[in-house]
Parts: sequence; C-alpha cells; structure tokens
Amino acid sequence: MIIIPIVMKKLLKSVLKKIKKYYKLKEQDREFLFKKISYLQTLNEGDKESFIQKIEDFINDHKFVDVRSEVTIEDKLLIAASIEMMLFRFKLDYNSIINTIYISDGPLKGDFYGEPTKEQGFLSLNKDMVDLHISRESLLYGYSNLEDGQNIGIHEFAHFIDGLDGKVDGEPLFILPEVEMNQWRKLSSNYMDMIRSNKTVFSKFAARNRSEFFAVASEYFFENPFEMKKSYPDLYEFLVKIYKNDLVENFDKNIK
Repeated sequence: MIIIPIVMKKLLKSVLKKIKKYYKLKEQDREFLFKKISYLQTLNEGDKESFIQKIEDFINDHKFVDVRSEVTIEDKLLIAASIEMMLFRFKLDYNSIINTIYISDGPLKGDFYGEPTKEQGFLSLNKDMVDLHISRESLLYGYSNLEDGQNIGIHEFAHFIDGLDGKVDGEPLFILPEVEMNQWRKLSSNYMDMIRSNKTVFSKFAARNRSEFFAVASEYFFENPFEMKKSYPDLYEFLVKIYKNDLVENFDKNIK
C-alpha cells in the first residue's frame, strides 16, 4: 500500500486546486453541519474550524458515485463527517486508503452490484484500497435522529477503522496494545452475552460477532455518549481509549 507523504499531499492538493474545480464549503454547508453533526458541540472554536476543513478536504480528495441519480453536497458532508469525527484525534493519513464512495437510493446490490440485498452499507477491497457502498436512505436516517444510536455512516467507518490492522475482527490492534486488547476482548464478550439475554439497549445484531459489536457500540458512543456513560460506563471508558476522545467531558468544557 502506497501512502502519500503529508508534505507531498499538501503540495498535490495545492496543484489540484489550480487545475480542477475545488469545492469550497459554503455558509449553508456549514449551517447544515452544525445542525446535523452534534459532535461539533464537543469541540472548541479552533477544533471546529479544523474539523470543517477536514470535511472539505475529504470531499475534494475522494470520488463519490451515485449509482442511480446524482450525489448531493449533503450526501458528501454526512459521509465525510462520519469518518472525520471518528478519527479527528488521530494523526493518520487514511485518505490514500479510501478509494470511491458509492451511494445508492435503492437496494445496494440492485442492477449495479448484482443480486438485491438488505444491506445498508458495506466495504469492499479495490486492489490495496477500500470502497464504501452505502444506502442514501440509511445515511439520511442515521442523521435524522441524533440520539437513537443508529448511524450507518459511523457503523461502516468503524469497520474501516477496525480493519486498518489487516483484519475486520472487532479488535483494532493499530490503536490498542495487546494488554488492553485482552481487556477489550473480555469486555466485548461480556456485553455480547448481555445482548443475547436482552439486558442492553443494543440490537441483537451486535452480538453476531466482535466486529459487529465494535461497530454498533461505536454508533452509540458517537450518537448518545451521555446515555452510554450513564448506562454502560465501562464500555464508554474503553471507547474513550479507543477513539482518544472523551465526548462527555469535551461537551461539558465547550458548552457555556
């Protein structure tokens, strides 16, 4: 896998701005983000600007393809925000790993992908890069209710983050050292047992395997951190470690 050095990447971006149409976020785009992305409330003013710049960069660095109609700027903003909020505290050049984002109004495997499917989103390998396939309906639904713990954008990018060590197995080894990974394995296994016994608010889908548990827990962490900290404090604290981000503490610090 070839990772473009950050200095070269900035130079390339400067050249591209001159030779192609570069999309600069408009005021209505910023208003849309502040309305839809509650994560922005956990950031100070400087970090808010940095976050919005990362979204603009992501939109211009990646190819978006609509299988049946036209990609909207709202589609792009929500997809970019999904991954940027999850990796905001990391110094990681992941843009050269993500290839194309495919958006579909209908079944994800309709006449473009093959057989119909009920999948809301999935990742696929494209040589040494990753493509994201996502349902527009599911994407928009995820950001229509900011506290239900369901967000397909966060879910699929959790799988992406999980797979940065080479395996999508619910064990993000590129983040956690082995000692803490053993603790995570035990904690996630305990929670999956609780889910199977209907002792949590999580869907039973989260108990299919550790990979799906990590993705579902990540959705809840970013969508409803206050409730997670109150109801599942041990899980919340571990996800704070994984994402290097205490959302509740940051919210309290930045809301006056």
